[in-house]
Amino acid sequence: METTRKKILIVEDDEYVLGSVHLLLSKAGYDVGTAANGELALATCQKELFDLAIVDLKMPGMDGLEVLKGLKRLSPDTMVIMMTAFGSIQSAVEAMRSGASDYITKPISAEEIKLAIQKVLEKQKLLKEIKALRQELEQRYSLNRIIGKSPKMQGVYDLILTVSQTDATVLITGETGTGKELVARTIHIHSSRKGKPFVAVNCSALPESLLESELFGYEAGAFTGANKRRIGKFEFANNGTLFFDETANMSLSIQSKLLRVLQEREFERIGGNEVIKVDVRVLAATNKDLKKEMEEGRLREDLFYRLNVFPIFLPPLRERKEDIPLLATFFLERYSKAMKKEIKEISPEVLSTMMDYNWPGNVRELENLIERAVIMARGDTITYIDLPSARLEAPAHQEVRIYFGDNKIMELTLEDFLNNCERTYIEKLLEKNKGKIDTSAKEAKIDPKTLYRKMRKYLLTKKSFKIVTD
Repeated sequence: METTRKKILIVEDDEYVLGSVHLLLSKAGYDVGTAANGELALATCQKELFDLAIVDLKMPGMDGLEVLKGLKRLSPDTMVIMMTAFGSIQSAVEAMRSGASDYITKPISAEEIKLAIQKVLEKQKLLKEIKALRQELEQRYSLNRIIGKSPKMQGVYDLILTVSQTDATVLITGETGTGKELVARTIHIHSSRKGKPFVAVNCSALPESLLESELFGYEAGAFTGANKRRIGKFEFANNGTLFFDETANMSLSIQSKLLRVLQEREFERIGGNEVIKVDVRVLAATNKDLKKEMEEGRLREDLFYRLNVFPIFLPPLRERKEDIPLLATFFLERYSKAMKKEIKEISPEVLSTMMDYNWPGNVRELENLIERAVIMARGDTITYIDLPSARLEAPAHQEVRIYFGDNKIMELTLEDFLNNCERTYIEKLLEKNKGKIDTSAKEAKIDPKTLYRKMRKYLLTKKSFKIVTD
């Protein structure tokens, strides 16, 4: 509930009217200022901010319209009510076109002016709320929310900024949890359609019959239970953006109808004959290989090429591990604030463990684990994170002998092969240097912390040789 009194400025050259309105509004609980002419009104508004100005239209010297324009330059958020004689309605209409919120005619009744003020201040409150929500949305889906300094993410930023300025259809691909919907919303909020609807449809969450009615709507009587007309997502998103998540899960029948909308910008509701024109930008996302889906007959080839106008691939977190500390810090700040906890940092040991983890659930998994860690934290530092232990275990050590011309090496993935080589190298290095960490790190030309991290990865601290610090 607002406790601050609203400030109102009365601009009127008639002393009797000025005094009467001042007394009326003061008794009503408003903080009231007065100005006997336009010049004084503008001078006052340069020193003070008013929520509302009530301005007489006909005044000697600077008239009400000039005052209105001057007020809008000085304080765009100040609402203005014009006072005018009955015979000057046309001038009042002109004032409304110039930015006035309302007008009242003289002689003014107490109830009329109170009602007009209440209506305009409620409108002002609504406009402020809308402005705040819009700013929150823009901040929430700004590029600052898509976090990453890695080269791969820098490339994603460039693509988002480029395509946002167009109406091109975008296909966003990547594993589950990489942030595909966040990218879609960011594209929308940076486009010319940002003031229009953003409508998200999860194609995997709805059966075919329900998905069709959700997308295209239906007429009354189209099927049992259709008691009245319903507007579909395409109509609701008109002039805005429609985001299809998990596009590959659409049936071929719905794919055919979607293709028509993309090509012709028109459709009919279920059970209807009226052709409905729409102007909708389509963004689509999937974690599946659409080319494979197309080859196996589950995705129409023509739809694939319609969707794949501008592809954006979101790399998995394991391919941009340098972004983990940034993301972890971002989520730490968010959830610490939300839970009113003063958690300042994540311990180096926890960060090191996080860097060794492969993050199959990607950014979403990282966010969930940080949220849980904040809940569990007792001090000002995260010292433990609940990662699935089975996934943290190093693979069983396999010694691989390489012979030119022998295909034995091809039985391993490149990642497994490189891990085996690295493990063997570190093991032999530590044995050579009798477990001395600093000496071994110096010889390997890496930081001792990096060596510790790799030892944990391969569980080398459990070896029989003694680990010592130089």
